[in-house]
Amino acid sequence: MRLLGLLFVLFLVVLGAGLYFDWFHFSWERNGEGQRSGVSVDVNRARIAHDSERAGQAVKNFGHRVAPASHGTTLQTVKGTLMNVDVPDRQLTVTTADNRKLTVVLQSDTHIRRDNVEGNMGALVMGDRLEVTYRDENGKHVAETITVLART
Repeated sequence: MRLLGLLFVLFLVVLGAGLYFDWFHFSWERNGEGQRSGVSVDVNRARIAHDSERAGQAVKNFGHRVAPASHGTTLQTVKGTLMNVDVPDRQLTVTTADNRKLTVVLQSDTHIRRDNVEGNMGALVMGDRLEVTYRDENGKHVAETITVLART
């Protein structure tokens, strides 16, 4: 009996999520006299695939933020203003609130986000307020994630 109840609750959760995220919708079919003759269910497979991919990426990004760096070093986070972008050397210079200059090196797996959208170095603009999570490696600050903060 509990299993049946659990399955029913799971069904309601999937139904609610599906309607909320526009994965599917129901419509009434009518006969020639205007009376209801059935129900049609349309499944938006492209939307389901897109949302599944976004959820997977969010889980992956969460893992990067929570897990310590794979090199046995701890991650550090700093907020500051973007002062310089050096594209050829893949480096950024950030001035922190205590007027300290911090240069970080970007690698191919560095995640850059603006408005919850993954981007690249071209998405960064001088004067952006950033939150940079980095690790120290071989005497350099190596960026893990760079998030452009909303202007206040």
